[in-house]
Parts: sequence; structure tokens; C-alpha cells
Amino acid sequence: MHEARWWHRLGPPVLIVSLALALAGPATALAAFQGSVYSNITAFDICDGTPNTTPEKMRKAATAAFAGLGFATGSFTRGDFTKARFLERAATDWAVYVHSHGDFYGGKPGFRVDGGKCSQPVVTSSDIGTRRTGSQRTNLVVMSTCHLGENRTANDMPTVYAIEKVKSGYDTWNGPEFYLGYVGSQWDSDAFAFETLFWDALLGGASVGASFDEALANGAFIADFDANWWGSYSYHGIPGFGQTCARCL
Repeated sequence: MHEARWWHRLGPPVLIVSLALALAGPATALAAFQGSVYSNITAFDICDGTPNTTPEKMRKAATAAFAGLGFATGSFTRGDFTKARFLERAATDWAVYVHSHGDFYGGKPGFRVDGGKCSQPVVTSSDIGTRRTGSQRTNLVVMSTCHLGENRTANDMPTVYAIEKVKSGYDTWNGPEFYLGYVGSQWDSDAFAFETLFWDALLGGASVGASFDEALANGAFIADFDANWWGSYSYHGIPGFGQTCARCL
């Protein structure tokens, strides 16, 4: 990815998702539905040479959102966000959020872990695929990086999480699944603005598709900001098995 582009840019103030929003009335977190939040803070702060608080805000917002939706959520950054830790949890994740540098490495979509150092390994879709079966379902995946929302054949990141690369409309249903990613090189401040609106709408009761549309329509972004999604528009982000969740309303 182009690190000079996916970097720290001060933008207009945006509302952060409050932890209180998730704790005010969260869905019951079931141990069977594990959520994992990862944020590569080192790469966007120490390694860039400019203090940057945005990645930490993004991590807290995603953690609060996952917990509010009902996932039993763990949050990892710096020395706790390693390739070994990510792959250890990958086999049992039902919700995944990653904020990092993302690109296509050797033709495979992937992202860099944190590890508390500036040069760290990459986790690719192939790595994740070794830990998950092809039919193992994931409910919600957010790749808050550059490029991993692009609709190209090589982008099999959704499919390793058993999320179909189709957009099921409001009246159709492919099960409780949703994948969100960004197109091209984007700024972390724009991603944070988008995600703030997305989490607010989702925790407020909107579907994932409606939350995506609201965030894209109402955020203050640079002109070429773009995001993409696959899955079921009418899914509400609540943990559930495909056969029994009744759209997880």
C-alpha cells in the first residue's frame, strides 16, 4: 500500500463512538461468538514520526461496537497484535476488525501486524485460510486498511471468512454476514469519520447495509474516499448462526 497516503491527516472533528453507548444496553455477549479487534498503532504513530491518536480512537470505537452488538470481544495492539496472536484467534472468530496498512502482497490481500515495531510480518488471506475451514461462518469483518475492499479477483479476504462476495439486497438474505473494506489508498482520519457514523447507526438499530449507506452519505471525506461491502444488506450485526438467527434483528 501507499503509506504516504494511508497516514495521519488532521481532518474536521468527528464524533467518537462512546463506550457508554455500548454499555448502556448491549446484547448479551455469548462466549460462542468471539470478536477480535486489532489496531496497528505503532505504524501510524512512532513509525511515521508524528503523534497520531486516531488509530487508538478507532480501536476503542470498534471494541465498544463489537461488545455492544453482543460479541465476546478481545482488543489487541502494539506488542499484543502479532501474527501468532491473530492466527491463534482466527479459527474461532465470529467478528474481526483490523486497522493497519493493507495491500496485496505476492498477489494476496493482507495487512501488517503491530508487534510494537516498525517492520513486522504480513498476515495474508492464505495465512487465515489455513486456520479456517471453507464453510466456517463469520458474521462481521471490517478491514480498516487500504485496498482490501477492492472488487478484484485476487481479493479473496471475504471468502476465507465464508462471506460471499455478493451484495444481497434489502429483500434478500444470504445469512448473517457482512464484510466492509476501503477502496484504494485512504486516510485514517476519513476511515475514522466513516466508522464513527457506521457504528453509531448500527448500534442504533439500523441494518449493516443502511448503516453503510448512512455513513458514506453523511461523512465529511476527501473527494476520492470510497468504501465497499459484501454480504447481506438487512443483517443487523448481531451474532448468530446462519440457520437460526432470523436475520439477527
